[in-house]
Amino acid sequence: MPSLVFFSLDWVKVRLRYTMNSHCQNQGSSFLRKKEGNIVREESDQIATASARVKDTRRLALLSVCLPVLVLYLLNKCKNEDGSKMLSFFTLWDLNSFFILIGFVLFQMMLYLLPIGKVVKGKRTTTGEQDHYHINGFYAILITIVVLGSLWFFGLADVTIGHDKCLQIAFSGISVSVFLSIVWFLKSFTVTKEQLKNYGEKALLQESVVFTKEITSDMFGYIMTFGEIVWIPFTSSLQAIYLLHHPQELTYLQVAIIVLIYAVGFFIYNRSNDQKNKFRSHPQDVAFAGLETIDTNTGTKLLVSEWWGWLRHPNYLGDIVVHLAWSLPCGFSHIIPYLQLLFCIHILTKRTIEIEEDCHRRYGAAWEEYCRRVKYRMLPYIY
Repeated sequence: MPSLVFFSLDWVKVRLRYTMNSHCQNQGSSFLRKKEGNIVREESDQIATASARVKDTRRLALLSVCLPVLVLYLLNKCKNEDGSKMLSFFTLWDLNSFFILIGFVLFQMMLYLLPIGKVVKGKRTTTGEQDHYHINGFYAILITIVVLGSLWFFGLADVTIGHDKCLQIAFSGISVSVFLSIVWFLKSFTVTKEQLKNYGEKALLQESVVFTKEITSDMFGYIMTFGEIVWIPFTSSLQAIYLLHHPQELTYLQVAIIVLIYAVGFFIYNRSNDQKNKFRSHPQDVAFAGLETIDTNTGTKLLVSEWWGWLRHPNYLGDIVVHLAWSLPCGFSHIIPYLQLLFCIHILTKRTIEIEEDCHRRYGAAWEEYCRRVKYRMLPYIY
């Protein structure tokens, strides 16, 4: 894949730099001993950084190959459990599927530009820029459902093609991701270092998402592009595809319990995110007057009450519960419907560690005090 080529080239450059640094360190060891300790530490830090970058490049190169293969395998397994249908480029590439994908993306882009929903300001970047976002994802979903329903009702289009050609559409998404990753790679040579760190802000479905790590910190490249176009849409629909080919009988009580689990998860996710976003934007609001906070050395406050006094990441707990509710209708006869739940737990667990390390660097003693008072990250009395 082209993305793998770029990762490989990057790995070669880093490896050469690492080798040269190591060579210089060995040849000039007697000279380094005469220098001050800070110079030695600087060289060691450079070597450690180069080594870490090599590891990251290897990991990303592996992910760039394995994740697309995994998505195609899971979709094929849902539709053909015995695995009898072999996949090849000629069975996966379909021009109509490619146009369906492009048309759907362009349609969603058009909906995003509609003057409906409120506009919010994003986090200010290191270059001083502050983007504005249309928070109209809910309206976009409604319009999409109405349009697809109308096409089906009036017989203007066969909307089941989305299921029938899901493998081909996914493969088209992978192809588009590779193409866009090349575009982002070439684009990276035309922007400043500060812009690189914030390049690639994207459209949103919820106001609180404006300030999440994916928008404010994560860089934009192949993994991010592939995740938005292929990974999230197709792994999130695995349960639906599985049920189409492996229907399950549920009692009214089971349906009620699953709906209740989903409602609880969505409530936790939505309310905790909403509270965090409002407190971050308007900490002096009268709604927070009686809530307990911790002052930080940056002049901001950490909320230690209600949702954020219960868990350090209550929104992640809500996200996990919602994913569980999506999987339960599929029963327990196969692991595939629960893979997305496991992926979600893994990603969120890793993200909590990254966020908390960043918060500790930023807030120091205030964050330590917050962790002392709010002991659990995502699961009460467990984690």
